[in-house]
Amino acid sequence: MIPIYVDFIVSFAATVAGLMVLVSKMDVLNRKAYTPILESMIIFIGSLGWSVFALLSFAAVTRYPPWLADDDVWTGSWGYTTARVLWSVAWVLLLLLMTRYTAYMQHRKQYKD
Repeated sequence: MIPIYVDFIVSFAATVAGLMVLVSKMDVLNRKAYTPILESMIIFIGSLGWSVFALLSFAAVTRYPPWLADDDVWTGSWGYTTARVLWSVAWVLLLLLMTRYTAYMQHRKQYKD
């Protein structure tokens, strides 16, 4: 498999995981639920960063915009791919930690009154 394909899959999966945690676990769209702002911002900015990597790898795969459509097709590097895979593992661990902390803070805020 070409490394740029792995980069795209990992980046896209990390973006979707971050957005799913925001919507489903942290209840960002629910006005009645308490959502810690700092943790939500960390996850949103991380998802935004992963989406940039996904768009860059998608542009390299499809060779669009036109300046990527030269004869020297860049297929990625396994060093970058390994770094992104390890970074995605750290991202998943951060998501798990933030999900647990958010549940604790929501429970604490609910029973504080």
